[in-house]
Amino acid sequence: MKTIEATGKKLDDAIKNGLAELGVTLDEVDVEILESGGWFKKAKVRLTVIEEEISIKDAFVSKEEEPEKTEKVEEVKVEEVEKKEEISCEKTEEPKAEEVKAAEPKKEKPVKERKSKKEFKKPAPPVEKEYPPATEEQVAKAKAYVEGLIKAMNVEGEVVATSEGNIINLDIVTDNAMVIGHRGETLDAIQTLAKRMVEDNDSHVRVVADSQGYRAKREASLIHLAKKTADKCVKKGHKISLEPMDSSQRKIIHSALTDDERVFTRSEGHEPNRKVIVFPVRRRR
Repeated sequence: MKTIEATGKKLDDAIKNGLAELGVTLDEVDVEILESGGWFKKAKVRLTVIEEEISIKDAFVSKEEEPEKTEKVEEVKVEEVEKKEEISCEKTEEPKAEEVKAAEPKKEKPVKERKSKKEFKKPAPPVEKEYPPATEEQVAKAKAYVEGLIKAMNVEGEVVATSEGNIINLDIVTDNAMVIGHRGETLDAIQTLAKRMVEDNDSHVRVVADSQGYRAKREASLIHLAKKTADKCVKKGHKISLEPMDSSQRKIIHSALTDDERVFTRSEGHEPNRKVIVFPVRRRR
């Protein structure tokens, strides 16, 4: 199995450079995105040539369908029977049981049909544990902390804090996109810092920071990406790796494809480069 890494200004350029180096088409490789690239960073991908699999059935067709061997076997059987019949006619005494048994043509055992394997069953989604709800003190502490952060960033706005179970929602009301950052990286950082500020050793509080409805837009974008990747995975017939994401974004991808019987998903790698892999479901015909 041949694998190479290729780079380019954009993802398309990196993939084209890799295909040119391997001398293959896109249908003949698995594409794994290592770096999506940016303003000052090149895109990087890993291309792996897909090896064609030969089924066991195809490997034995030629042996079963050789006419010469079949005819020879049948001729030998006829000659053996004729010889046994001549011997039995010449002898006046009863033939021995061994000779009768040898003269009888062997009955071919019926070929048992192979039992088809059970269809692939998708793994059941993990059951989420129930945790105690967030306290009013934790909600107030998270709100005050984020207000201090945006003030230090010279961003004018206010923080609206609510809670639902063990989840604290922090909505930063402002027109300044600085709190969101590239692909929500700044918003994720604010969220992580606020979570560490309010959680205790024995608590499992989740903090969700949002601004200008970014989370809903990002979720819709990830769901669209998940469905588009599933269609491509089924069409190509091999697995597809998505770019590294945080746990909340990976969860959206997994949830979006839970009911899709054509594919199944799995997270691989280590943080912060852990990513979702989409696999096609293979069924025996």
